[in-house]
Amino acid sequence: MGGVIMFNNVVFTNAHFDLIEEDVRYYVRFRKKDYPMSEFNTTLGSFPQFLLTDFSALRTAMVHASGTVIHIGEKRPRIEISISKDRMKASVRLNYSDDEVAKLDPPVLAKDIIRQLEASHVIFGYDLQSISQNLQFRTEYTVATGTLPDKGSDASIRYYNVSEPQPKLFEDGKVNHYELQLINNVEKGDWVGERDDATPGETGKTVYGEVLPGQSGRQLDLSYDPNTVEEVYVDKDKKTYLYSKRKGAVVFEDGKISVCNYLEIDGKVSFKTGNIDFDGFVGVTDTIEDNFSITAEKDIQVMGDIGVGAVNTIESTEGNIYIRGGIAGKNKARIVCNGNLYTKFAADCTIECEGTVNIGYYAMNCQIKAKEVIMESSKSKIIGGRTEADIKVVTGEIGGRGEIFTQVVINGFKRDELKSKYDAINDAIQKYEQKLTAIKQKLNIYDSSTTISDKEKENLKQLTELESTLKDNLKLLLDNQKHYKSYLQTKGEGEIRVTSKIYPNVKLAFSDSEMHSHGSNLPVTYYLSGNTIKEL
Repeated sequence: MGGVIMFNNVVFTNAHFDLIEEDVRYYVRFRKKDYPMSEFNTTLGSFPQFLLTDFSALRTAMVHASGTVIHIGEKRPRIEISISKDRMKASVRLNYSDDEVAKLDPPVLAKDIIRQLEASHVIFGYDLQSISQNLQFRTEYTVATGTLPDKGSDASIRYYNVSEPQPKLFEDGKVNHYELQLINNVEKGDWVGERDDATPGETGKTVYGEVLPGQSGRQLDLSYDPNTVEEVYVDKDKKTYLYSKRKGAVVFEDGKISVCNYLEIDGKVSFKTGNIDFDGFVGVTDTIEDNFSITAEKDIQVMGDIGVGAVNTIESTEGNIYIRGGIAGKNKARIVCNGNLYTKFAADCTIECEGTVNIGYYAMNCQIKAKEVIMESSKSKIIGGRTEADIKVVTGEIGGRGEIFTQVVINGFKRDELKSKYDAINDAIQKYEQKLTAIKQKLNIYDSSTTISDKEKENLKQLTELESTLKDNLKLLLDNQKHYKSYLQTKGEGEIRVTSKIYPNVKLAFSDSEMHSHGSNLPVTYYLSGNTIKEL
């Protein structure tokens, strides 16, 4: 008929309208008005292949009932395949009537579904159970699913644990021990760090079988001093290891792990070795004989059980000092350090310390000057001598049964100035954390990208280096914050805390104020408030 539609295939008719099917289209012809839409919808339920595409045209036909044939819908295929926009899911809708369903052979229908999937170029991710056993009619359900690409793991780094010195006391009968690891010494070839390298991402596939490349995890740079540390990649472990190039002491300097100069005296400092003057760390396995000296730029540790006696001078110009066995100075020994001092006991010696003097059990007839003096044991004592601190002194007892004259002096500090510095540190910490958060967000943008240009790679490298520097600076700020927080927890503008008793003939002084104690058998804390000594 030259392409003319005859509209002869009426598939439903009643007094109001005809439903006409021609090829892949549906038409309607209303002859009578006021037909309920709900009843029309019920009628359409008998035609599972019907898809309404023009509701406005249907509404016009129902209102005017002019007898004109109007196109309102399309004919769905019996097996209707749809693909999601991201090509990761294929769904099927089986458009069969109830009468048709009763006559279907499920295995044959399953094969027909697969043929339709293949005709739609769906070749990957079939859910065979849904296709052959979970047949659903007139409902869309998933029959094929692609796999998303997986991002590889980011690199993870571990370094030698250079922990903050923390003394431990052990009271075993009549023998007391004071243990500490101050210097982290290693031999040439020893492990000082490692990196689990970033892994490549797993590829994915669309239901069309298209390969979706996976993104590699973010590689992190190892931060080390190449003059003292070398890296070795071990393919079977998928790791990069860091090893010391020399014997030395492990430290973090300028955000990098390195191995500094370390001199170990195996035995005693004596006529055999002479006085020691060294530009690094010094470790002595035994003791320092009387009249000999050690001067070192970094930390010094003396590990012998008997400690030291009438040495001349033990001085660290930039670091800490640990004397495991204690100091019996015979009114000659002088201990000087820019950092902290750690020792089991101190007697008849002079101690000058820019940081904290940590003494395990007692200080007897000593001249001590430090920022803080902390006695570790609950049975600790300060007997005789002069103990002077800027911030605080904490001990179990002051004085002794023989009523030896004992002085404890607190120079005091300006709380407002310390608080101002503490607040400035906190502000700096907050700014660094904000910067790190911003950098992490920028790095996440790169993480979500599968490919990046050379320029972006350079930007990524710069961001990673900046992140590392900020983290190192933040660590230094957090360490300072901890010290200032400890200082600010001190009572008043200076504190003397005694946890057990004070004997008679003890002089306690705060700045220009002083008091003489006639003894106290109770724990007591004295602190300076303004120009007044207060008791707690």
